[in-house]
Amino acid sequence: MTAVEEARAARLRCVPWGALVELEAMVYEHACDALDFAMLFQLEQALWFKLDDLAEADALGDFPSEMIHELADELIARALRALPADPRRSMTMPDEARDTCELCRLIAASEPELGLGPS
Repeated sequence: MTAVEEARAARLRCVPWGALVELEAMVYEHACDALDFAMLFQLEQALWFKLDDLAEADALGDFPSEMIHELADELIARALRALPADPRRSMTMPDEARDTCELCRLIAASEPELGLGPS
């Protein structure tokens, strides 16, 4: 953990979380409304395939292949935790940027066979 992260964590330990339970629940519901859960699941499925390919190529070292789904969950959780600091949260990602993303291409290519893609 960096010094900045440690300082932030120390400040957050001072928050009276018990007094914010109701507010936190409301924020959670609004955050859920802001998410496209179908797209998030498509990303998870694409990660399963990508991580399986990496495991088959021995790129994950001794990581047990039966834990691929848990690793995909952790990658998504890490990405979601990073969102509040991402400046793109107030911008729209141009289509050209999506064209260069390997996972975007995997999702698009898999849509017909796997039932992925917008419903």
